[in-house]
Amino acid sequence: MILVDVPAERTTAATDLLLAAVTLWALVRVRAFRRRHPFKSTLWTWVFALSGAAALAGALVHGVVLPGVVSAWLWRGIYLCLGVAVGLFGAGAALDLRGERAGRIGAAAAAAAGGVSLALTEAAGGDFSAFLAFEAAVMAFVLAAYTWLWLRRRLPGAGAVAAAVVLSGAAAVVQAGGAELTLAWTFDHNGLYHLVQAAAVVVLAGGLRAGLSAAPGHPAARV
Repeated sequence: MILVDVPAERTTAATDLLLAAVTLWALVRVRAFRRRHPFKSTLWTWVFALSGAAALAGALVHGVVLPGVVSAWLWRGIYLCLGVAVGLFGAGAALDLRGERAGRIGAAAAAAAGGVSLALTEAAGGDFSAFLAFEAAVMAFVLAAYTWLWLRRRLPGAGAVAAAVVLSGAAAVVQAGGAELTLAWTFDHNGLYHLVQAAAVVVLAGGLRAGLSAAPGHPAARV
């Protein structure tokens, strides 16, 4: 295994590994409620599992010298995992808004949406504008849903989930802006994106656990 010799790429790979570790921690945190809320816990487990898998693949792409064909297939896997994870994020919002039936329909649609976004990216020769548009639309819906649930006091932790979406959006802005920061190591826009995204995952896990821990009489306990 030959590591890349670009310092910023090595740092990006390291932050990808950090993000993967944080998503694994979040997965364990929500999986603990699988008996109390089996479907909801499983849905969010898949969100974190797919996100973590994408981060691990990203660490390989950024940190290891790979043949072009291997790198290309890893990128396809990354976009597929992220596409389905984003779709499931939307399904989670539908679940908390309208109940388990809506969540199951959304989960089924998420798999199809992930495949479609990958197909559109491939058809565009690697241009992931279609994926970004899909992600932006889903996240706008998720932010609106959890903001409404928070303002109406319908779901404990909804405010934290909404805050996590805002943090994730800030991470995307940092990545798109091409920012770079040098402390002990050099962090390019991708490395900084991973750091902010890791913080968003921590906030998201806290919000989800608050909802999963809702008292039996609370609306959140009935989804």
